[in-house]
Amino acid sequence: MKKYISLIYLGLISVSLLVSCEKERDIEPIQYETIEPVQHETREIDINQDLISDFKISYSGYTWDGIGPNGTGMGIGGYLIPLNKTVILKKLNSESLFSRVNDTIKQQMSQPYSWDSTKLNLVSIKTSLNKYVNPWVPNSAEIKDFYYIAFKISVDDRDILGWMKISIDKYTGLIDVKASQTSEQDFITIGNQ
Repeated sequence: MKKYISLIYLGLISVSLLVSCEKERDIEPIQYETIEPVQHETREIDINQDLISDFKISYSGYTWDGIGPNGTGMGIGGYLIPLNKTVILKKLNSESLFSRVNDTIKQQMSQPYSWDSTKLNLVSIKTSLNKYVNPWVPNSAEIKDFYYIAFKISVDDRDILGWMKISIDKYTGLIDVKASQTSEQDFITIGNQ
């Protein structure tokens, strides 16, 4: 009989410990750090050093609408805008940042790739429950230290192929060009200098 009472007593202690641990876990709210993002200054980039701007990096605010009671909010996007007949290589139905080291880029690319003169969304941050709580998110399927973008610059009516290596700071959203290379040949391999 004493064995049964001891087992019941141990069982009650175990249950009370389990319940108290659950209560402690329920009491602690999830803490998110509120982020106050900066909408960085617009700046122009002259890749080939000919005193003509080839790209502009620009940030702008936007509003978004979604589903549910908290499905609307604010955001800031960071964009790469081609200037002066420059075009960017894009892939149909894909994220903006897709080129990899050793990808070969050609003057004529076939589907699903195409040369495009529209702006490229590189990074964004948006509110959740009316607060900026998450880091900036690169427009890429993979989070990496560096991203590569292929482009064509028009110089004296001839196209020059190139690539740029960029970094995106996930805490500030700052887009920075780390390296670039151009070639007057019909192809260029990303990452080769």
